[in-house]
Amino acid sequence: MSENAKIEVGKKLHDARVAKGLTLDDLQQATKIQKRYLIAIEDEKFAELPGDFYVRAFVKQYADTVGLDGNDLLLEFNDQLPKTKSSEYSKHISQAVETRTGQHKTVDQIDKARQYLPTIIVVVVIIVILGAIWLTAIGSGHRSSKSDIDSSSVSVSGESSKKRIFISK
Repeated sequence: MSENAKIEVGKKLHDARVAKGLTLDDLQQATKIQKRYLIAIEDEKFAELPGDFYVRAFVKQYADTVGLDGNDLLLEFNDQLPKTKSSEYSKHISQAVETRTGQHKTVDQIDKARQYLPTIIVVVVIIVILGAIWLTAIGSGHRSSKSDIDSSSVSVSGESSKKRIFISK
């Protein structure tokens, strides 16, 4: 890699950014690429980026944002930019897919729980109400049967005493 060719890609991106009137902060907001990585791209310090895959992805996104064709830029400077390693690319893609899949599973489980929450609350309230009615019925039934026993024994006693009185006369 010639030093002159390396500087060309960084200088080309820098010049396009300045021509568009964008600061690094503006570019960071637009691309969501950290400012330190944008500076590293302009200074051709690709080793400061997280990996070869990110060098190409960030350069393309940077170029597209400042009005250059990212694909054309990658083709033009293909020899000067680090090559993406297919295993590194696959590793990053699989990690991204696993992370997103895990997030969706968690969100789906929470959504399902929220979906059934009103039904669960209604069932619990109904069970509590039925339990209260059952306890009330048992309590009043117990008092009622006790008073029935007391009144029946009183009336039986009363009849016995009336019979005695009747027999005595």
